[in-house]
Amino acid sequence: PASGERLCVWPEPRVAAIEQEHSPLMSTYVDAVNQDLLDRIPLDARVVLDVGCGTGALGAAYRRLNPRARVLGIEMDPGAAAIAARRLDDVAVGDIEAGPLPFAPQGGIDCIIYGDVLEHLKDPWEVLARHARSLSDEGTILICIPNVEHYAFADRLLRGVWDYEPHGLLDKGHLRWFSLSTMRKALEQLGLVPCDVHPRVFDREQVVAFVNAIAPALRALGVDPQAYADRAAPLQYVWRVRKKPRTLMTIGANMLAPVGGVSHLRVVYPMRAMFTDVREIIRMTP
Repeated sequence: PASGERLCVWPEPRVAAIEQEHSPLMSTYVDAVNQDLLDRIPLDARVVLDVGCGTGALGAAYRRLNPRARVLGIEMDPGAAAIAARRLDDVAVGDIEAGPLPFAPQGGIDCIIYGDVLEHLKDPWEVLARHARSLSDEGTILICIPNVEHYAFADRLLRGVWDYEPHGLLDKGHLRWFSLSTMRKALEQLGLVPCDVHPRVFDREQVVAFVNAIAPALRALGVDPQAYADRAAPLQYVWRVRKKPRTLMTIGANMLAPVGGVSHLRVVYPMRAMFTDVREIIRMTP
């Protein structure tokens, strides 16, 4: 089917494709792409599912990299889902905690993405366990979650300020909180295998200033300031997870400073493409 012309609603009916022509719609969702998730979607994926796809910006960006993939989405907000339906192959409107997945592609799903989703769920572990059963044998799960150890939490608590906000770290819809260690433990308890985790840091200077200010107290508590700074700097973590372990290959590359587009075509883009597959850990030194 043509991209973006199918919108399904479940569980009543569970999968009912409704062909619609949509006029331009407004949505409260930010129409932006999480580049750290996009960089980790395997370029050879046949089927990709974006859970909580919003307006479909991530899936649309991936389709430009891999036009052969079937890109699916699930979204609770009907307005955002209607926009996503114009960009993706199929979009289902509904609550992922309410029932089974509305899609069952033959051979399974090669990549399931949860971008800022699990923290909004009552039982994210039940959802992950259930969805993992729909993953293909070599499939990947990508998860972006907020970091409860981010310095902003401690800063607000110390100042006696804890007000929920419409969006962001203190989103009023957040029901769950995760740290690096608790997330790893939860994934392993589900029988999933963490492949790698990427910290997303946006405000390093503020982190350094905060840690320097409380360094005497940290030392008095027996906490190494640098170790604390490493935990407090990431606003979010992006996890790459599989159902079973895989032997990794390490690839190193060196090159001169990029000149025109030649270096990108011969080195940067190929290495970046291999990085989307967790069979390789890429290390590049300019």
